Amino acid sequence: MSIYDERINSLRRLMREKGIAAFIIPTGDPHMSEYIPESWKLRAWYSGFTGSAGTLVVTEQQAGLWTDGRYYTQAQQQLADSKITLFRASEPDCPPPAAYVKDSLNAGDTAAVDGRTQSADTIKRLKKLFAQKQINLLDSDAAMNLWSDRPRDNCQNIFALDESTIGCSTVQKLLQLRERIAEKQADGVFLSRLDETAWLFNLRGGDIACNPVFFSYAFVDAEQAVLFANIEKIDEAIKQQLKNQGVSLKKYEDAQGFLAGIKKPQTVIFDPRGTNSRIMETAQSNTLLKIKECESPVMLMKAVKNPVEIKNIYEAFRVDAAAQCEFYTWLFAELEQGNTYDEYYLAQKLTAFRCEQESYITDSFEPIIGYAENAAVIHYSPQQGTAKTIAKKGLLLNDSGGQYRFGTTDTTRTTALGELTAEEKHDFTLCLKAMIALSRAKFKKGTTGEQLDILARRPFWEKGMDYRHGTGHGVGFLLNVHEGPHGFGAATNKTPLEVGMVVTVEPGFYKEGSHGIRIENVVHVVPDQKTEYGEFYRFDTFTVMPIDTNCIETQMLDTEEKEWLNNYHKRVWEQVSPLVGEKAKEWLGSKTQPIK
Repeated sequence: MSIYDERINSLRRLMREKGIAAFIIPTGDPHMSEYIPESWKLRAWYSGFTGSAGTLVVTEQQAGLWTDGRYYTQAQQQLADSKITLFRASEPDCPPPAAYVKDSLNAGDTAAVDGRTQSADTIKRLKKLFAQKQINLLDSDAAMNLWSDRPRDNCQNIFALDESTIGCSTVQKLLQLRERIAEKQADGVFLSRLDETAWLFNLRGGDIACNPVFFSYAFVDAEQAVLFANIEKIDEAIKQQLKNQGVSLKKYEDAQGFLAGIKKPQTVIFDPRGTNSRIMETAQSNTLLKIKECESPVMLMKAVKNPVEIKNIYEAFRVDAAAQCEFYTWLFAELEQGNTYDEYYLAQKLTAFRCEQESYITDSFEPIIGYAENAAVIHYSPQQGTAKTIAKKGLLLNDSGGQYRFGTTDTTRTTALGELTAEEKHDFTLCLKAMIALSRAKFKKGTTGEQLDILARRPFWEKGMDYRHGTGHGVGFLLNVHEGPHGFGAATNKTPLEVGMVVTVEPGFYKEGSHGIRIENVVHVVPDQKTEYGEFYRFDTFTVMPIDTNCIETQMLDTEEKEWLNNYHKRVWEQVSPLVGEKAKEWLGSKTQPIK
């Protein structure tokens, strides 16, 4: 019996004692984070599956793990020694976890979930679904309480960003936020998402790998601004700074009690998708509070970067490109000498080159380094011991980024390590055409990313091809690499693009068992012109990393596309060559030559 079967059996014994027929264990923390800290990876502790997305359901008869197509291979390997069944969530005939629980239980049974790890919106939908069969839903810590060797929370100190970096003081942000609260006809707002509190108070931390955030909540109304955080991680200078800015500092654990103890009638904004169920229930129990459920106004405020942030992001991409050029210079020199390495080693080496940059803090996400057929696995992450060894042929996909003192980067390049097939060149060139088409877009104010997505997909659709992921996502400023509310491709994304918004452009193509290609630049929205028909915008590109012309079937590009690429490479050379050593400068020069 595997250790994971033993843990699940222990949970089943506890479930029987408490009258629980099913336990739902999602991937989650109290702040609905995309990436979660080690101390909240309960699903991984029970199942052994370490992918970033998945849900474990435990009943008396079965334990099932739901994950999407990115992780099928990994899940099969990690579940192999246990009795846990893999449910392939991306398949059309696979029931969602909640529907599976509903169908598995009888009327009067009780299903449990830890309310700290599910949003208020999710719990509301679960209750509605289970009510159809008279199934009770219990908020329970029972599963977490069995985790005897649970890691301690990260103890990195919180640090402050100055105005020369961030471009806007906390006092100014609070003033703007209070105006947004009033516009929504509310008196206050309660913030739960970690990037929102970090942004509002110009603070950063290290509680979650690759995400410079810290566990916290915040409450803001016309009279006060309260930050709930681990006070031990905040030095006296920052405490005094917060006090001078009119911010009260309270213990992280005091947030629920604060909400329960509010004695003034007021309408408070809560984002039901970003607030955990337990916090929401506490607020709802206070009869003096009127809950206004809507998207947090901070989300949109944070998405629109100011001129200082934009200036700094340009510099972050220059520094990141310099690190990557040094990496590729090393890689191709090693290949010429007959040395080969696996994908995992390359990921570690790339991080090492980034570490040499003075302003580097950490990677912005776990590097996605995929060679040959592994690159066809979207969001593939190489693991030590199972990573594929590269050779002097085929394609290498590198999707990675860094957190720097002046910004967050995210770049994908697919590079020829040697000879390519005609099919690989054809597919690469389609990706390039797609990326150029969207990067060159001019559009009217009020346009959404959903409306522009077709520009990137058109070259593929014309060939009867497509890619199964969104075309782009927002990027934070020294914050989460994935940031809303805007983006390209999501059918539910109705957020208009505004000047100052930062977003990725990353079409791709993936042929299972053969190759994967993705080309990603990060752009931001800038004004273009005003006419009698309205205001028009366009994109300007932050990324200054060469695109491998060895992968291009040049006759597939038209004159304007070639001109765009040549102008882009001219800028890459001008921006990056002063930052690299002589060998890397030679490599960069060879990669930025104009094509005809």
